[in-house]
Amino acid sequence: EKGMALREQHQALHDLVMSDAYTPAAAAEIIARIGTAQGEMAKLHAEGANKLYKLLTPEQRTKLQQNELTGGGHSGRGVPRMPS
Repeated sequence: EKGMALREQHQALHDLVMSDAYTPAAAAEIIARIGTAQGEMAKLHAEGANKLYKLLTPEQRTKLQQNELTGGGHSGRGVPRMPS
């Protein structure tokens, strides 16, 4: 739902930029909504990652931390990969 809202705001900005209705104020309003949506998504990702971390065994946590140090610990979406 949050992702869809973010995509809609990006589309709204694109549509505004490619129209004669463009004004800096109108763009600023949409950009502010994009920032809010991105912040909400980052919060959801952080909460999900923390919930996942809390489910890990001590051994899995250690492996995850080792992966973080070597740069292999993220799936690219802000959520750590599950250690095997």
